[in-house]
Amino acid sequence: MKKFLIITVFSLVIIGLSACGATQREDVVVDPLPAGVEYNEETGLVEFPADMFIELDLFSGFGGGSDNTAVTIEVIDRFEALYPNIIVNHAPQGSYDELRRVVVELLRVGDAPHIIMGYPDHYAEYSENNAIVPLDQFINHDLVGVDLDEYVDIFIAENQQFDVQYSLPYLKSTEIIVYNRDKFDAAGITFEENEVLTWDYLQNTLTPAMVGGGHCDFLVAMGSSANSFINLLRQWDAGYTTSAG
Repeated sequence: MKKFLIITVFSLVIIGLSACGATQREDVVVDPLPAGVEYNEETGLVEFPADMFIELDLFSGFGGGSDNTAVTIEVIDRFEALYPNIIVNHAPQGSYDELRRVVVELLRVGDAPHIIMGYPDHYAEYSENNAIVPLDQFINHDLVGVDLDEYVDIFIAENQQFDVQYSLPYLKSTEIIVYNRDKFDAAGITFEENEVLTWDYLQNTLTPAMVGGGHCDFLVAMGSSANSFINLLRQWDAGYTTSAG
């Protein structure tokens, strides 16, 4: 856990350096322990010179009064208690779509927040603008590195582009499917426990039976287009390439 806190400090700093200048490449090398900053082996924390202060802007897709915002503020407060030389300014943007729009607009004028909490597919567009620095050099650092085994494997993979770690998981939405059993019973369709359904089955079997059979006007309604987009990419092994691809 100590190492996680350390890498958090420097992942925030590094993303900040890249976002302000909008000049990132995969081969950019930044010293995780810049001049004057030292690693304390006894506490497992990084120590800053008394006259060194860092101010970071953090943008999230949360609403200002949401539970996620409240938890984020708690994390920031604990972080600043460990590192009083670092000030984190949290600016909730209200939604992930608005977050992406604001960040892209800021990148066009050569400015951006230092830290972004967003959907993984958004990072494809941010990387096109050369605005983010891969975290691998910090994750693998001997002193301030991170043990990725502490994370869920698929969450780590979702935060990668071309095997480069552009971000680390903070939270995860869980997708569920709710269906009207009465409708399917009326059509003579039942589901076995833990049955895995395919898109071919949905399109070629369920849709003709349910929609064509007059049991419903449409078969699937998705609550979040952004979450659905990410899930479809994962199911089809499409990956995140560019904002156009």
